[in-house]
Amino acid sequence: LSVDDPVGAHLPEWFADEPDLRIHHLLRQTSGLADFTVLPAAEAIEADPDAGIGDCIDLADAAPRRFAPGARYAYSNTNYT
Repeated sequence: LSVDDPVGAHLPEWFADEPDLRIHHLLRQTSGLADFTVLPAAEAIEADPDAGIGDCIDLADAAPRRFAPGARYAYSNTNYT
């Protein structure tokens, strides 16, 4: 891995269509990804004993981006998830 790798190169099922999103954006909280923990559907995931990490990423991936990768800082639990 390199921090300059596109996230989609390692997680193509979610981010293959976002070539500008890099690993360093996730680490620096500059990805623009929504925080899945505050999205309305997060409660259903939390209540489902069969839900996994992929369900959280699915939720965040479906949410609109808050800004373009690298444009600004905003903490998001999704970045580390």
